[in-house]
Amino acid sequence: MASTNQVFKDEKDGQNLVLAISRFALELYKEQGKRNKGNLFMSPLSISAVLSMAYLGARGKTLEEMKKTLCFEGLEDAKLHQAFNDFINHLKKCSKEPAFQLHMANRLYGEESFKILEEFQNACRNHYDAELVPVSFRYV
Repeated sequence: MASTNQVFKDEKDGQNLVLAISRFALELYKEQGKRNKGNLFMSPLSISAVLSMAYLGARGKTLEEMKKTLCFEGLEDAKLHQAFNDFINHLKKCSKEPAFQLHMANRLYGEESFKILEEFQNACRNHYDAELVPVSFRYV
């Protein structure tokens, strides 16, 4: 039986996810530092979560390139998304403590005229607490 202090259903997958997010964050800061002199502030966790949702829908060469860029080579896809879900749920649980409050606002915006696969929507909802909001991207 899992301990109540355990963050991830599979500790190894969780460790691999945290390492991947950390490696991606360092690369992102390094690249941004080349372009922007001065102070930088961004949320690698939020960026990783959003790109992981895009990764859910990627296929073929795009999938492979995203896997490499996001440093996900050490994770199986299904386990990656479960580990992200475990991490998000842990952060939500911790944010109920008086020391800090964390609110993650994951959301998908899709062109209202496009059919977004139900399987993709369900996976984003289940793993990232992200709902699809249909919007019009047409220029008026």
